[in-house]
Amino acid sequence: LNMIGGHYQMILFVAFHIASHPAQLLLDKAKKNSTAKNCTWQPLEKMHLTLNYMGDTSAIQLEEIKNTLNKKLKSTQKLTVKITHMDLLTQNTLVAFCENTVALHQLQQDIKVALNPFHQTRDKHAFIPHITLAKAYTSVHNSCYQNHETTINLVRICLLESLQDQSSYREHLRIELL
Repeated sequence: LNMIGGHYQMILFVAFHIASHPAQLLLDKAKKNSTAKNCTWQPLEKMHLTLNYMGDTSAIQLEEIKNTLNKKLKSTQKLTVKITHMDLLTQNTLVAFCENTVALHQLQQDIKVALNPFHQTRDKHAFIPHITLAKAYTSVHNSCYQNHETTINLVRICLLESLQDQSSYREHLRIELL
C-alpha cells in the first residue's frame, strides 16, 4: 500500500480468472514459440484476463467498490472468448490478446461506468483486455506476433490488487458468473 494524500492507495483491476487447463495450453504454446532470451513466466494460478485497470485507488473505497461490482455483475452471464494472438504489450511484457466481442466490450464498458466514481487515472487510450504470459521478456525481435486459436470459457470475475512488485496480487472479490 502506498500513502497518497493521507490515504493508503491500492492498485486495483478487474479480471477474469482463467482455469488451469486453458492457462496451461496458452503457456505451453507461448513457451514453444518463444523468442525470449530471458523472461519470467506467469505462474499458472496467477493467470487472468485483465478487463479494467483502475490504477491507484483509495483503500477506504474498497468496500464501496466491492458492493458496486457485486450489484453490477451478479446477473452477468458466462462468456467465451477466442485468443487471437500473442505479442509484446510493452517492451518487455508478453501477452495474449482476445477477440473483442460485443459481449466482452459491453461488459468492459459497464464495469468502467460503474467504477467511474472511484477511478484515479484517466486512460489516454482505450484499455485492451489481455492475459499477461511473461514479464521481463527480452526478445530477439521487437515483436513476437503469433496467431493463436484457443477458446477460453470465462466463468469467474475478480477484483484484484496488484502488490508492490507487480508480480503477484491479492484477490478482494470473486463472483461466479451464471
